[in-house]
Amino acid sequence: MPSVSPPAEQTSPKPKFSQVAKESILRSKASLKGLEGYERNLEIWTHMVKDKPIDQYTTRKIGQAIDRCFQLPASNKSPYNRMSWKQSVKCKVSDQSDKVSRKSVGAIYTWLKSVFAFACDEEIGYIEKNSCTIKRDFKAATKGYFDDGELKLMQEGVVNPEKSWHKWVTLIAMYHGMRRGEICQLRREDIQLDSKTQRPFFFVRSLVTEQNVKNANSVRKIPIHRSVLSLGFMDWINEKEGKIFEEIEARAVTGWFSRFVTNCNVAGNDEYGNVRSFHSFRHSFITKVRNAYPNLHHVQEVVGHKLQQGKTTDQYTHRIK
Repeated sequence: MPSVSPPAEQTSPKPKFSQVAKESILRSKASLKGLEGYERNLEIWTHMVKDKPIDQYTTRKIGQAIDRCFQLPASNKSPYNRMSWKQSVKCKVSDQSDKVSRKSVGAIYTWLKSVFAFACDEEIGYIEKNSCTIKRDFKAATKGYFDDGELKLMQEGVVNPEKSWHKWVTLIAMYHGMRRGEICQLRREDIQLDSKTQRPFFFVRSLVTEQNVKNANSVRKIPIHRSVLSLGFMDWINEKEGKIFEEIEARAVTGWFSRFVTNCNVAGNDEYGNVRSFHSFRHSFITKVRNAYPNLHHVQEVVGHKLQQGKTTDQYTHRIK
C-alpha cells in the first residue's frame, strides 16, 4: 500500500502565542516582580509547548500542557535550581516532594488565562473564543503534623541508627523546625558559639555556592536545643569538616524518611487526614512553639518567616488534641 503522509498543519494568519504573550506583558500594569514572573512563565511555556498561532490552541491541548507542569521540578531545590528551564522541562522527577507546588502551577495557569483573555479582547481580536477554560485543582495539599507521642516514637527510632545522619537530620528537624534543604547543606562553619552565652547555634545562610536559602528571611541563627546537645551533637560535629552531611542529598532524606515513619508505626496522615512528610517536623515545631510561646515575631525569626501578623506562620500552625 502506498504510504500516507500525515495531514499538514493548517496555516493561520494569526500571531503566534509567544508574540501575543509578549504584547500582553507590555500592556500589563503588573509590578516589576509580576512582570518578571510573566516572562518566566513564558519561558517555561515555550519550552513545553510548540509555539503556534494563538487560534490553534485547543482546551484539550492546554489541559495536557498544564498537567505536564505538575510534573516539573521545584526550581528552588537542588539540583534543579542549577538547571535552565529547558533542562528542567526534560527532567523526570519521581519524588513528589521535589515537584513544583500546585500553587506555582496555578500561577502559570492564571498568567495563561490572562494571555488568552488579552487575545480575545474586542480591541485586539486575535481570537473569538477563549479556549483557556480548563478545570484543575491548584489548591496546595495541607501538610500534617506529628503529635508528642509520635515525635517520641521517632526520636526513639533513631537512638541506634543504621547511619549517623538518620539520627542528626531527624533531631535537627524535630527540635529546630529547619527545612530539609537547610539541614542537608549545613557546614561545620555554620555551627558556631554565641560570644556572650557560649550557646551553640546553627547559622542558616548561603556561605558557598552549594548553599541556598529560600529567601532573605531564611537567613537566621537558631540556638541548638539542649536535648540535641545532651545526645552528643557537639562531640559528633567536632569530627567534621566542610559539609557535615556529605554523604546525602535532600532527596535521599525523603526516600529514607517514608520508610522510617512506617517502621515507627506512625501513620502517613494526621488525625485530620493531612498528609505527613519530613516537612511535617516543621509544622509540628511551629505548632508546639506557638502554643507555648506568645511572641509571634520571635517564632518567625527562628523559623525564617517574614515578620508579619500570622499569614505564612498561621498555615503551619495546627489544631492540637
